[in-house]
Amino acid sequence: MKNTSFIFAVVWAVLALCTTSCEKSADNGFDLRLEKAGVNVPLNATETVRILSGNGGYHIKMDDKYKQYVEATISGTTVVLEGKAEGEATLFVYDAIGKSAKLQAVVQKNELHLSRTEVRFTATGTTEKVDITGGTESYTVSTSDATVVQATVSGSTVSLTALKWGTATVTVTDVRTAQQQTIAVTVQEETLTFSLPAVELAVGATQTLTITSGTAGYTLSGFDKGVATATVSGTVISITGVATGTTTLTVTDSKKVKGDVPITIKE
Repeated sequence: MKNTSFIFAVVWAVLALCTTSCEKSADNGFDLRLEKAGVNVPLNATETVRILSGNGGYHIKMDDKYKQYVEATISGTTVVLEGKAEGEATLFVYDAIGKSAKLQAVVQKNELHLSRTEVRFTATGTTEKVDITGGTESYTVSTSDATVVQATVSGSTVSLTALKWGTATVTVTDVRTAQQQTIAVTVQEETLTFSLPAVELAVGATQTLTITSGTAGYTLSGFDKGVATATVSGTVISITGVATGTTTLTVTDSKKVKGDVPITIKE
C-alpha cells in the first residue's frame, strides 16, 4: 500500500512537472498591450500612456526623423511623451522578450482661451470668475495694478476681486507653453442715466425728465428746495424752479445705484 501511494505521488509529481514545462514551452510570454494606440501630446508638455501587459524590461524604438517632434521615455510601466515640435511620430514599445506595440503620437499646440476677455465691476469688494480652456493646465496670473483688482488662479479658474475704482489688465500665462491671454478689467461705479444731462428753467416753470436706467423704486435727495422742488412718479421726474440759483438733484434706485442731475434756475 505504501509502495502504491509512493508510486502515485511520483506520477503526480511528474505530471505536474510536465504540465508546467509544457505551459512554459508553449507560452511565448504575455502580449504587450498599451492603453491606447494613439495619443495627442500638447506642445512643450507631457502626456502618458500606460502599459497594460507585457514581460518587463520595456524600452522604446523610434526612427531618428521622429525625434524632432517627441521625446519618449519609459517610467516603470508608463510611456512618457514630451511634445517638442508640431508634427506626428510613430514609435514602438518593446519588452524583454521582443514583444512590441505601436504607438502613434500627434504633437500640436493646445491654444489657450478664456471664457471672458473683459470684466466690468460696478462695486468694489465683488468677485467675478473667468474660466481657462486649452494650454497645459499649469497657469499663473498677474495684474497691471494690484490696487484696482486682485487676481488669483485655482486649477482652470481665475478669480478677480475689485478693490477700488480704476482699470487694470490681468494676464493669464500658460507656464509650459508661454502662451498668454489678457482680461481687461474696469471697476467703475454704476450711475443712473437720464433723458437730459442737466435741467435749466425759469422761476415758476416746470421741466420733466425721464430716468433711463436703474431699478424701479427711485428716491430724490440732495437738492436745495429753496432753489427748486422735485418729485418722482415711476421713472418721470418733475422739477419746478423756486428761485434763481443752482443745485444738484441726486436720484437713488432700489439697489442704491445713484445718479446726479445739475439744476440751474434763472429769472
